[in-house]
Amino acid sequence: MAFIWQEYSKENRYKVSFEKISPYMEVWDTYDKKNIAVNTFFRISDLLFPVSENEPEELIRLADKYENEDNYADIANLIMHEIAQTDRLKGLDLNYIYEELERRKIESGRYGEECAVRFKAVSDPAKQRIILRYIVKYDMKKQRESMYDSVLNALFGNVRMYYENSTEHVHIYIGEEKTADNENLYLLATLLFKDVNVKTETTWEYHFGIIGFDEVMIQDEIQII
Repeated sequence: MAFIWQEYSKENRYKVSFEKISPYMEVWDTYDKKNIAVNTFFRISDLLFPVSENEPEELIRLADKYENEDNYADIANLIMHEIAQTDRLKGLDLNYIYEELERRKIESGRYGEECAVRFKAVSDPAKQRIILRYIVKYDMKKQRESMYDSVLNALFGNVRMYYENSTEHVHIYIGEEKTADNENLYLLATLLFKDVNVKTETTWEYHFGIIGFDEVMIQDEIQII
């Protein structure tokens, strides 16, 4: 168990922990469901302990208040039950949480400043979600060779890749117009998922000609590379 909505029961007893800190764990798994330690810095800090980052002594004072003042722990437990039930009603799942963690990483520059700038420039929230979903998949998969192909197809829908033996280049065709938004998406996906050792050339909208394939040999709808 890593989040308060997992293995939820009305009998659970949530207790704020000031000792353990993790950017990934909201609770620490325990066999004692009546005393589940909750990471105050993961999500509930602003709600239960609204203090400035520059005032650590204030947090110490609140921790002491939590431990000793009547009803404070009971109120905190009730609030966390409400949060857990709300999560379950919203259909929150583990993949969504992983994606939001990746959002924080990319926007804070963990993947490089250029990735952060390009991600924030993506105008379509659904496209941002695709990028985040594939980052999570990338972290979990052992075989990642086809991930670049997969994410481009998820973003653009009509993508083909051709390997040229003589030059060891991969020719990429994207069947969409080369707009500023589309190019930004392509470059972001390239930064995050492409093998740096693979040389690529990209063609947009009109397919390049391939001798023997009539569907791409159309007059006024063909590019020469």
